Amino acid sequence: MNALRLPIAIAVILFMTLTGLFASDPVPNETVAPVQSGALTIESNVPYSKVYIDGVYRGDTPLTLPAIEPGMHQILVMKEGHYDEIYSVTITSGTKTDIKVKLKMITGMLIVSEIPENTDFELIIGTKSYKTRWVELPEGTYDLTIREFGYADRKTTIRIIRLTNTELSGKLEAAIFDINGLHAAKKSFNPDNPSNLGKTDIFFSVTAPGSGRMVIRDPTGKKIQSVDTEPFVTWKQNLSWDGTDANGAKVKDGIYSVQMEASGTGSSDSSTQDTSIQIDRSITYPLTGNDAGIGSSGPVVSASLMPRNGLLLNVGVSRYASLFCPYISLTAGVFDFLEAGFRADTLVDSDLNNAFKLSAGIKAGIKKGNARSAVSLVYRGQTASPGDFVSLNRNGVSLAPAFEYRTGPLTTGFCTALSFGNDAGLFAAPYLTASLGLSTRFVYGNFSTDAWINDDTSAFGTAFNAFRTWTTGLSIQYIIPSTNLQLSAEGGYRNPFDDGRLFFFRGAFGVLY
Repeated sequence: MNALRLPIAIAVILFMTLTGLFASDPVPNETVAPVQSGALTIESNVPYSKVYIDGVYRGDTPLTLPAIEPGMHQILVMKEGHYDEIYSVTITSGTKTDIKVKLKMITGMLIVSEIPENTDFELIIGTKSYKTRWVELPEGTYDLTIREFGYADRKTTIRIIRLTNTELSGKLEAAIFDINGLHAAKKSFNPDNPSNLGKTDIFFSVTAPGSGRMVIRDPTGKKIQSVDTEPFVTWKQNLSWDGTDANGAKVKDGIYSVQMEASGTGSSDSSTQDTSIQIDRSITYPLTGNDAGIGSSGPVVSASLMPRNGLLLNVGVSRYASLFCPYISLTAGVFDFLEAGFRADTLVDSDLNNAFKLSAGIKAGIKKGNARSAVSLVYRGQTASPGDFVSLNRNGVSLAPAFEYRTGPLTTGFCTALSFGNDAGLFAAPYLTASLGLSTRFVYGNFSTDAWINDDTSAFGTAFNAFRTWTTGLSIQYIIPSTNLQLSAEGGYRNPFDDGRLFFFRGAFGVLY
């Protein structure tokens, strides 16, 4: 057995040697360049629409697919309640293809019939109101209300089917005449205030045609005024009262009752509702300018406060030399004793990008008789260099007590202020300054004017100068009659101690609530 192993091994080695000699050289593997894919983005006017590519769901819009095989592909975009959209798109290797899909809603038509002509008709579907008898709606189920003036509301449910007209009878039952929702826009007002600020609107609604009368009684129950309404031709009604009696004289302070008495046309139905209004002459609007969003005469803080819930929104522009600075300000009466506001200015100059000044403040005060006193806390800061914005008051944090005394149409006041911060309003290397301002305000009807002067010291602890910078000017405010719109202008002269003199002007358009 061992004798056979040696010849077999020799034969195997010989066979392998011979086959190796005659074998051909191996063919090296060829490198196949990979096919570069393309990218695809799909957007639709209806978000979260489903996207299918060659019959395979790939996601919802907006959709980005970074790797799509080059060639022709079929894209299906679908969304419930909309018609499907199908596209054939050729994807090119190494490029991005953008597709914007506009899906069209599947709708039907609602037609409301049997509606009387020349009536105030309203169709309420969800949160939307329609005045037309033909409404195109997406298919689906809807709760709706049919309203016609003089008729009782009717609530129903409808089903809209695609490409189909759905008819609905608008025939309603006659409504019983009634008044509801009687209320005054201002529960308290001062008839001495100018324009719309010195009156209040009184709102109510009725269910059917008719007419009525508003009767006003004083705190003792005595009838002092009555106003006949126009014939009722729609639901919502309103009248106004300017705080006068039947002779045109302004009434005294107190709580007055308002009663609306009305009856339906051609029927015995009648209804009454009551509310009350307070005449309060302590509600006065300070017809002043604003600095840092709180009432002021130029840089001199006013001791008068915006009444509770009072609001003044101003949009204007300032001009210093050749620079224009648009600004917006808001002054609000938070409580009877507290006023708050802000002001934002932007410098329009090609050499300065995003130059911006922001001021905000609060003012608390009390009044006793003709005297008013208040204290304000204000912050002023800016992103531009100090010389680019002309500050009528120091930047930084300012604490300013103020006092005013009113004698008829004339109000005289003064304000002192301590300010802490640097020229940009920051607290790096801050310093302390003080100022003193005087103002005189004259108010006549819708018009007011303020004259003021303010002195600002240099920094304490440096080369102190009591007359470092002084500013003087004139402010004018005017409320357009029969509106809440206010026009204002302010001009003045600033005399810095060491960097030249400057005239400035501001103009603004405001809404006073």
